Amino acid sequence: MDIVCFSSTRWDFLWQRPQQLMSRLSDRHKVLYVDHFQPCAAGTLGQVNHEYYLTRVKENLHVFSPRYATRKWLLDSLDMTYKKLGIKRPVLWVYYPSIVPALKSMDYSLLCYDCVDDFSKFSWNPALYSSLEERLIEQSDIIFVTSRRLMRLKKKPRQKPHLVPNGADVKHFSKALDDTTACPHEIMMLRRPVIGFVGAIYEWVDLNLIKSLCGLRPHWSFVLVGPKGAGVYSLKGPENLYMPGKKEYKDLPGIIKAFDACIIPFKLNDLTASANPVKLYEYLAAGKPVVSTPIPEVLVYKDVVRIAKGPEEFIRALEKAISENSPEDVQERLRVARENSWEVRIEQMESIIEKALASRHR
Repeated sequence: MDIVCFSSTRWDFLWQRPQQLMSRLSDRHKVLYVDHFQPCAAGTLGQVNHEYYLTRVKENLHVFSPRYATRKWLLDSLDMTYKKLGIKRPVLWVYYPSIVPALKSMDYSLLCYDCVDDFSKFSWNPALYSSLEERLIEQSDIIFVTSRRLMRLKKKPRQKPHLVPNGADVKHFSKALDDTTACPHEIMMLRRPVIGFVGAIYEWVDLNLIKSLCGLRPHWSFVLVGPKGAGVYSLKGPENLYMPGKKEYKDLPGIIKAFDACIIPFKLNDLTASANPVKLYEYLAAGKPVVSTPIPEVLVYKDVVRIAKGPEEFIRALEKAISENSPEDVQERLRVARENSWEVRIEQMESIIEKALASRHR
Protein backbone atom coordinates (compact mmCIF):
# COMPACT_ATOMS: atom_id res chain seq x y z
CA MET A 1 0.00 0.00 0.00
CA ASP A 2 1.40 3.39 -1.04
CA ILE A 3 0.25 6.43 0.96
CA VAL A 4 0.28 10.10 -0.01
CA CYS A 5 -0.50 12.31 2.98
CA PHE A 6 -1.67 15.89 2.43
CA SER A 7 -0.97 17.32 5.85
CA SER A 8 -2.30 20.31 7.77
CA THR A 9 1.15 20.98 9.23
CA ARG A 10 4.73 21.09 8.01
CA TRP A 11 6.90 18.08 8.69
CA ASP A 12 9.44 20.20 10.57
CA PHE A 13 6.89 22.05 12.75
CA LEU A 14 5.36 20.70 15.97
CA TRP A 15 5.41 16.90 15.95
CA GLN A 16 1.70 16.09 15.78
CA ARG A 17 -0.68 13.38 14.61
CA PRO A 18 0.25 13.50 10.88
CA GLN A 19 3.98 13.07 11.53
CA GLN A 20 3.42 10.47 14.26
CA LEU A 21 1.22 8.31 12.04
CA MET A 22 3.16 8.68 8.80
CA SER A 23 6.55 8.04 10.38
CA ARG A 24 5.23 4.73 11.71
CA LEU A 25 3.24 3.74 8.63
CA SER A 26 6.40 4.17 6.57
CA ASP A 27 7.90 1.19 8.42
CA ARG A 28 5.52 -0.98 6.36
CA HIS A 29 4.37 1.21 3.47
CA LYS A 30 5.80 3.72 1.04
CA VAL A 31 4.77 7.20 2.26
CA LEU A 32 4.95 10.61 0.60
CA TYR A 33 4.22 13.37 3.11
CA VAL A 34 3.05 16.60 1.45
CA ASP A 35 3.59 19.63 3.67
CA HIS A 36 0.70 22.03 4.23
CA PHE A 37 0.68 24.45 1.31
CA GLN A 38 -1.19 27.53 0.15
CA PRO A 39 -3.00 27.19 -3.20
CA CYS A 40 -2.43 30.11 -5.55
CA ALA A 41 -3.73 31.23 -8.92
CA ALA A 42 -2.13 30.33 -12.24
CA GLY A 43 0.59 32.72 -13.38
CA THR A 44 1.80 33.58 -9.88
CA LEU A 45 4.59 31.00 -9.81
CA GLY A 46 7.71 30.98 -11.92
CA GLN A 47 9.50 27.86 -13.07
CA VAL A 48 10.33 25.83 -9.96
CA ASN A 49 12.38 22.66 -9.87
CA HIS A 50 10.26 20.23 -7.88
CA GLU A 51 13.36 18.27 -6.84
CA TYR A 52 14.29 21.19 -4.60
CA TYR A 53 11.25 20.45 -2.45
CA LEU A 54 11.68 16.68 -2.11
CA THR A 55 13.45 15.40 1.02
CA ARG A 56 14.22 11.80 1.92
CA VAL A 57 13.62 11.15 5.63
CA LYS A 58 14.24 7.42 5.44
CA GLU A 59 13.91 4.62 2.92
CA ASN A 60 10.11 4.61 2.59
CA LEU A 61 9.38 8.17 3.72
CA HIS A 62 9.80 11.33 1.64
CA VAL A 63 8.58 14.87 2.35
CA PHE A 64 7.39 17.12 -0.47
CA SER A 65 7.22 20.82 0.44
CA PRO A 66 5.51 23.02 -2.17
CA ARG A 67 4.71 25.93 0.22
CA TYR A 68 2.70 27.63 -2.57
CA ALA A 69 1.23 25.80 -5.55
CA THR A 70 -1.04 26.27 -8.53
CA ARG A 71 -3.21 23.26 -9.28
CA LYS A 72 -1.35 22.44 -12.51
CA TRP A 73 2.09 22.84 -10.94
CA LEU A 74 1.10 20.64 -8.01
CA LEU A 75 -0.32 17.89 -10.23
CA ASP A 76 2.69 17.95 -12.56
CA SER A 77 5.10 17.90 -9.63
CA LEU A 78 3.28 15.04 -7.92
CA ASP A 79 3.24 13.08 -11.17
CA MET A 80 7.02 13.41 -11.48
CA THR A 81 7.49 12.57 -7.80
CA TYR A 82 5.27 9.48 -8.07
CA LYS A 83 7.39 8.24 -10.97
CA LYS A 84 10.61 8.93 -9.11
CA LEU A 85 9.46 7.07 -5.99
CA GLY A 86 7.48 4.33 -7.75
CA ILE A 87 4.14 5.33 -6.22
CA LYS A 88 1.07 3.87 -7.92
CA ARG A 89 -2.60 4.50 -7.13
CA PRO A 90 -1.91 5.51 -3.55
CA VAL A 91 -4.24 5.84 -0.62
CA LEU A 92 -4.74 9.59 -0.22
CA TRP A 93 -4.63 10.54 3.47
CA VAL A 94 -5.95 14.10 3.78
CA TYR A 95 -5.86 16.47 6.76
CA TYR A 96 -6.91 19.74 5.18
CA PRO A 97 -9.37 20.47 2.34
CA SER A 98 -7.08 22.65 0.20
CA ILE A 99 -6.39 19.61 -2.01
CA VAL A 100 -10.06 19.15 -2.95
CA PRO A 101 -10.01 21.11 -6.26
CA ALA A 102 -7.24 18.82 -7.54
CA LEU A 103 -8.82 15.50 -6.53
CA LYS A 104 -10.74 15.01 -9.78
CA SER A 105 -7.44 14.99 -11.68
CA MET A 106 -5.71 12.51 -9.35
CA ASP A 107 -5.57 8.73 -9.56
CA TYR A 108 -5.90 6.99 -6.22
CA SER A 109 -7.21 3.77 -4.70
CA LEU A 110 -8.90 5.24 -1.61
CA LEU A 111 -9.56 8.67 -0.11
CA CYS A 112 -9.28 9.04 3.67
CA TYR A 113 -10.09 12.23 5.54
CA ASP A 114 -8.41 12.29 8.95
CA CYS A 115 -10.27 15.13 10.68
CA VAL A 116 -8.43 16.37 13.77
CA ASP A 117 -10.22 19.66 14.47
CA ASP A 118 -13.33 21.66 13.62
CA PHE A 119 -11.46 23.93 11.21
CA SER A 120 -14.51 26.15 10.74
CA LYS A 121 -13.99 27.47 14.30
CA PHE A 122 -10.44 28.70 13.78
CA SER A 123 -10.26 32.48 13.52
CA TRP A 124 -7.88 32.29 10.53
CA ASN A 125 -9.88 29.74 8.55
CA PRO A 126 -11.15 31.15 5.20
CA ALA A 127 -14.89 30.70 4.63
CA LEU A 128 -14.06 28.93 1.36
CA TYR A 129 -12.52 26.04 3.26
CA SER A 130 -15.81 25.14 4.94
CA SER A 131 -17.40 24.44 1.56
CA LEU A 132 -14.27 22.58 0.46
CA GLU A 133 -14.47 20.43 3.58
CA GLU A 134 -18.07 19.54 2.80
CA ARG A 135 -16.91 18.34 -0.62
CA LEU A 136 -14.05 16.41 0.97
CA ILE A 137 -16.42 14.65 3.36
CA GLU A 138 -18.76 13.77 0.51
CA GLN A 139 -15.96 12.34 -1.65
CA SER A 140 -14.10 10.47 1.11
CA ASP A 141 -14.25 6.69 1.28
CA ILE A 142 -13.21 6.71 4.94
CA ILE A 143 -13.47 9.47 7.55
CA PHE A 144 -11.45 9.32 10.75
CA VAL A 145 -12.16 11.79 13.57
CA THR A 146 -10.39 12.45 16.86
CA SER A 147 -13.37 13.37 19.04
CA ARG A 148 -16.96 12.43 19.71
CA ARG A 149 -18.21 15.86 18.71
CA LEU A 150 -16.46 15.58 15.36
CA MET A 151 -18.26 12.28 14.84
CA ARG A 152 -21.53 14.17 14.93
CA LEU A 153 -20.32 17.10 12.85
CA LYS A 154 -18.57 15.20 10.04
CA LYS A 155 -20.89 12.29 9.37
CA LYS A 156 -22.16 11.46 5.89
CA PRO A 157 -25.81 10.55 5.23
CA ARG A 158 -25.05 6.83 4.97
CA GLN A 159 -21.66 6.59 6.60
CA LYS A 160 -20.44 7.25 10.13
CA PRO A 161 -16.89 8.46 10.77
CA HIS A 162 -14.50 6.19 12.65
CA LEU A 163 -13.47 7.55 16.06
CA VAL A 164 -9.68 7.31 16.39
CA PRO A 165 -8.46 9.71 19.09
CA ASN A 166 -4.94 11.04 19.29
CA GLY A 167 -2.23 9.10 21.08
CA ALA A 168 1.19 9.09 22.67
CA ASP A 169 4.69 8.27 21.59
CA VAL A 170 5.06 6.27 24.79
CA LYS A 171 8.63 5.15 24.19
CA HIS A 172 9.74 8.75 23.68
CA PHE A 173 7.85 10.51 26.48
CA SER A 174 8.39 7.82 29.10
CA LYS A 175 12.05 8.88 29.00
CA ALA A 176 10.86 11.48 31.51
CA LEU A 177 10.79 8.60 34.00
CA ASP A 178 14.40 7.63 33.26
CA ASP A 179 17.02 8.79 35.77
CA THR A 180 19.50 9.35 32.94
CA THR A 181 17.27 11.86 31.08
CA ALA A 182 18.69 15.35 31.53
CA CYS A 183 16.48 18.33 32.40
CA PRO A 184 17.10 21.83 31.05
CA HIS A 185 19.21 23.84 33.48
CA GLU A 186 17.09 26.98 33.03
CA ILE A 187 13.94 25.15 34.19
CA MET A 188 15.64 23.34 37.07
CA MET A 189 16.83 26.70 38.38
CA LEU A 190 13.28 28.05 38.67
CA ARG A 191 11.49 28.32 41.99
CA ARG A 192 9.42 25.22 42.67
CA PRO A 193 6.87 23.95 42.14
CA VAL A 194 7.13 24.28 38.36
CA ILE A 195 3.83 24.06 36.49
CA GLY A 196 4.30 23.33 32.79
CA PHE A 197 2.55 23.36 29.44
CA VAL A 198 3.95 22.06 26.14
CA GLY A 199 2.30 22.89 22.82
CA ALA A 200 1.22 25.71 20.56
CA ILE A 201 0.31 28.82 22.57
CA TYR A 202 -2.46 29.85 20.22
CA GLU A 203 -6.01 31.16 20.44
CA TRP A 204 -7.35 28.13 22.33
CA VAL A 205 -5.04 28.65 25.34
CA ASP A 206 -6.69 30.62 28.13
CA LEU A 207 -4.04 33.25 28.84
CA ASN A 208 -6.28 35.04 31.33
CA LEU A 209 -6.45 31.83 33.35
CA ILE A 210 -2.66 31.52 33.20
CA LYS A 211 -2.17 35.09 34.44
CA SER A 212 -4.64 34.50 37.27
CA LEU A 213 -2.77 31.36 38.34
CA CYS A 214 0.49 33.30 38.34
CA GLY A 215 -1.10 35.97 40.51
CA LEU A 216 -2.60 33.51 42.99
CA ARG A 217 0.73 31.71 43.47
CA PRO A 218 3.51 34.27 42.84
CA HIS A 219 6.08 31.95 44.46
CA TRP A 220 5.35 29.19 41.93
CA SER A 221 6.86 29.04 38.44
CA PHE A 222 4.70 28.64 35.34
CA VAL A 223 6.37 27.54 32.08
CA LEU A 224 4.70 27.57 28.65
CA VAL A 225 6.85 25.80 26.04
CA GLY A 226 5.92 26.16 22.37
CA PRO A 227 5.44 28.53 19.45
CA LYS A 228 3.50 31.69 20.23
CA GLY A 229 0.41 32.91 18.41
CA ALA A 230 -0.14 36.52 17.41
CA GLY A 231 -1.93 37.48 20.62
CA VAL A 232 0.83 36.11 22.83
CA TYR A 233 3.67 38.34 21.67
CA SER A 234 2.00 41.38 23.23
CA LEU A 235 1.29 39.57 26.49
CA LYS A 236 2.69 41.37 29.52
CA GLY A 237 3.35 38.32 31.60
CA PRO A 238 3.85 38.15 35.35
CA GLU A 239 7.40 37.71 36.66
CA ASN A 240 6.79 34.02 37.44
CA LEU A 241 5.65 33.19 33.88
CA TYR A 242 8.31 31.86 31.48
CA MET A 243 7.80 31.28 27.75
CA PRO A 244 11.04 29.98 26.23
CA GLY A 245 9.50 29.34 22.79
CA LYS A 246 9.45 26.24 20.60
CA LYS A 247 11.79 23.41 21.55
CA GLU A 248 12.98 20.37 19.64
CA TYR A 249 10.86 17.24 19.90
CA LYS A 250 13.83 15.24 21.17
CA ASP A 251 14.13 17.59 24.16
CA LEU A 252 10.51 17.42 25.33
CA PRO A 253 10.84 14.41 27.71
CA GLY A 254 13.58 16.22 29.66
CA ILE A 255 11.52 19.40 29.74
CA ILE A 256 8.40 17.62 31.03
CA LYS A 257 10.54 15.71 33.55
CA ALA A 258 11.43 19.10 35.08
CA PHE A 259 7.74 19.92 35.69
CA ASP A 260 6.02 19.12 38.97
CA ALA A 261 2.64 19.11 37.23
CA CYS A 262 1.36 19.60 33.68
CA ILE A 263 -1.62 21.66 32.60
CA ILE A 264 -4.10 21.87 29.72
CA PRO A 265 -5.47 25.40 30.20
CA PHE A 266 -7.81 25.47 27.20
CA LYS A 267 -10.70 27.86 26.80
CA LEU A 268 -14.19 26.36 26.76
CA ASN A 269 -15.69 27.12 23.35
CA ASP A 270 -16.83 25.51 20.10
CA LEU A 271 -13.24 24.98 18.96
CA THR A 272 -12.03 23.15 22.06
CA ALA A 273 -15.29 21.19 22.33
CA SER A 274 -13.96 19.18 19.37
CA ALA A 275 -10.32 19.08 20.48
CA ASN A 276 -8.49 15.93 21.53
CA PRO A 277 -5.16 17.24 22.87
CA VAL A 278 -2.11 15.16 21.95
CA LYS A 279 -0.39 16.66 24.98
CA LEU A 280 -2.82 14.82 27.28
CA TYR A 281 -1.42 11.44 26.22
CA GLU A 282 2.15 12.73 26.18
CA TYR A 283 1.88 14.04 29.74
CA LEU A 284 0.48 10.69 30.88
CA ALA A 285 3.25 8.81 29.08
CA ALA A 286 5.71 10.96 31.05
CA GLY A 287 3.96 9.89 34.27
CA LYS A 288 3.15 13.46 35.27
CA PRO A 289 0.04 14.63 37.16
CA VAL A 290 -2.26 16.61 34.87
CA VAL A 291 -4.78 19.36 35.58
CA SER A 292 -7.09 20.47 32.78
CA THR A 293 -10.07 22.63 32.12
CA PRO A 294 -13.21 20.50 31.50
CA ILE A 295 -13.03 20.09 27.73
CA PRO A 296 -15.10 17.06 26.65
CA GLU A 297 -12.32 14.75 25.40
CA VAL A 298 -10.26 15.21 28.57
CA LEU A 299 -13.28 14.41 30.77
CA VAL A 300 -13.11 10.88 29.36
CA TYR A 301 -9.91 10.47 31.41
CA LYS A 302 -11.12 12.11 34.63
CA ASP A 303 -9.95 9.06 36.60
CA VAL A 304 -6.32 9.96 35.88
CA VAL A 305 -6.62 13.71 35.20
CA ARG A 306 -7.77 16.40 37.65
CA ILE A 307 -10.45 18.67 36.19
CA ALA A 308 -10.80 22.30 37.26
CA LYS A 309 -12.75 25.33 36.12
CA GLY A 310 -11.67 28.80 37.20
CA PRO A 311 -8.40 29.99 38.79
CA GLU A 312 -9.09 29.10 42.43
CA GLU A 313 -10.31 25.61 41.59
CA PHE A 314 -7.33 25.13 39.29
CA ILE A 315 -4.90 26.06 42.06
CA ARG A 316 -6.54 23.64 44.50
CA ALA A 317 -6.34 20.88 41.90
CA LEU A 318 -2.66 21.61 41.26
CA GLU A 319 -1.89 21.52 44.98
CA LYS A 320 -3.53 18.11 45.30
CA ALA A 321 -1.89 16.86 42.11
CA ILE A 322 1.56 17.69 43.46
CA SER A 323 1.07 16.56 47.06
CA GLU A 324 -0.80 13.32 46.28
CA ASN A 325 1.43 12.07 43.47
CA SER A 326 2.27 8.47 44.39
CA PRO A 327 4.32 5.87 42.48
CA GLU A 328 1.07 3.98 41.91
CA ASP A 329 -0.43 7.10 40.30
CA VAL A 330 2.54 7.34 37.97
CA GLN A 331 2.16 3.72 36.86
CA GLU A 332 -1.57 4.17 36.28
CA ARG A 333 -0.93 7.14 34.01
CA LEU A 334 1.65 5.14 32.10
CA ARG A 335 -0.81 2.26 31.73
CA VAL A 336 -3.43 4.59 30.25
CA ALA A 337 -0.84 6.07 27.89
CA ARG A 338 0.11 2.60 26.63
CA GLU A 339 -3.53 1.85 25.93
CA ASN A 340 -3.58 5.02 23.82
CA SER A 341 -0.28 4.72 21.98
CA TRP A 342 0.16 5.65 18.32
CA GLU A 343 0.83 1.97 17.64
CA VAL A 344 -2.66 1.13 18.93
CA ARG A 345 -4.17 3.87 16.75
CA ILE A 346 -2.36 2.71 13.62
CA GLU A 347 -3.48 -0.88 14.10
CA GLN A 348 -7.08 0.33 14.21
CA MET A 349 -6.74 2.60 11.18
CA GLU A 350 -4.83 0.11 9.04
CA SER A 351 -7.48 -2.52 9.68
CA ILE A 352 -10.25 -0.18 8.50
CA ILE A 353 -8.32 0.82 5.36
CA GLU A 354 -7.34 -2.73 4.45
CA LYS A 355 -10.95 -3.90 4.72
CA ALA A 356 -12.06 -1.05 2.47
CA LEU A 357 -9.38 -1.86 -0.10
CA ALA A 358 -10.20 -5.57 0.00
CA SER A 359 -13.89 -4.90 -0.60
CA ARG A 360 -13.00 -2.97 -3.75
CA HIS A 361 -11.05 -5.89 -5.20
CA ARG A 362 -13.77 -8.50 -4.74
